[in-house]
Amino acid sequence: GVSRPLVVRQPVRAAAASSSVTSSSDASRPAVVILPGLGNCTEDYADFETELEARGFSATTAQVVRADWLRNAAGVATLKYWQGTLEPRPTVDWYLGRIADAVSQAKAASGASRVALVAHSAGGWLARGYLQD
Repeated sequence: GVSRPLVVRQPVRAAAASSSVTSSSDASRPAVVILPGLGNCTEDYADFETELEARGFSATTAQVVRADWLRNAAGVATLKYWQGTLEPRPTVDWYLGRIADAVSQAKAASGASRVALVAHSAGGWLARGYLQD
């Protein structure tokens, strides 16, 4: 396939006020949490995380190793999976916990009160489950 360059817009910063007082929100950087896709691990996103950091974002990738994805196979062993009635929880609770941990880490590292979730593939589907909780 044809490779296209990564395009990430620089975060917009408000003009500095004439006052010498700086609030804690002025010191924060926009926080981004990267959510790995099915079969991927945290390290697969290291270059993307570095690029975001270089552009002024505070980037954190959810901690996932490839073997973690085997936990999802537990759902296949249930009758509900084959009937098409299997609910995501508790099968994917492990990943939802990783999202929660990454969000906490991102807020602490950035000083931001909110984060943007950037998800790859199944990470997007799992992010929807996390946001519904």
